[in-house]
Amino acid sequence: MMTSHEDISKRAREIWEREGRPEGRDMEHWLQAEAELRQASLQDQNGANITSTDEAMLKVPASLKAEEGSRKRSNRRLRSEGRPA
Repeated sequence: MMTSHEDISKRAREIWEREGRPEGRDMEHWLQAEAELRQASLQDQNGANITSTDEAMLKVPASLKAEEGSRKRSNRRLRSEGRPA
């Protein structure tokens, strides 16, 4: 079963709110939501009894966090040069 954009958006917002609504972590929350919902879907297909998405929560891989950090640094550099990010 494919996870919808709406489902991912809703879960990402839940994660964002649970973490105190931090700024600048939207991509991390989106990727975490995708991973959680994908894992929940796979476990559900394999007959696992899942009672909540939190039970299937996965950490965002370090490589994705590093990529997000690199993007943020690049955007800050562009803004400091007066160019749109």
